[in-house]
Amino acid sequence: YGYIINNSSSTQEIDTLAFGGCECLKSVTLNDALSSIGGYAFVDCTSLETIKIPSSISTLEIGTFQGCTKLSDVNLSNSIGKIGEDCFAVCRNLNSICIPASVNHIEKNSFEYCTKLNHIYVSK
Repeated sequence: YGYIINNSSSTQEIDTLAFGGCECLKSVTLNDALSSIGGYAFVDCTSLETIKIPSSISTLEIGTFQGCTKLSDVNLSNSIGKIGEDCFAVCRNLNSICIPASVNHIEKNSFEYCTKLNHIYVSK
């Protein structure tokens, strides 16, 4: 059985490596009060399938979801300006992603080893 995170309205930051290696985490819905997600915050959460990034987040840091091998559903808000290095690397189940028009920088290896990634939609 997997765990689901629905963060409270008082949570403003998720630190670096906060949930790294949480192998039972299946779904994450983050609140608009959240202002930052640290690098590698969800690294190697191998059961994570869905993530919804709120509009209060403007940057996805280095390796935020790296190694989330079951991640298949990513909902990026229109406030994301940067997708950090290795952010979604080794997300082997990710087959499509919509990049919002707000994204002006995608760093190297952001989608490295996303072997099922067949469709990348870029908003205008």
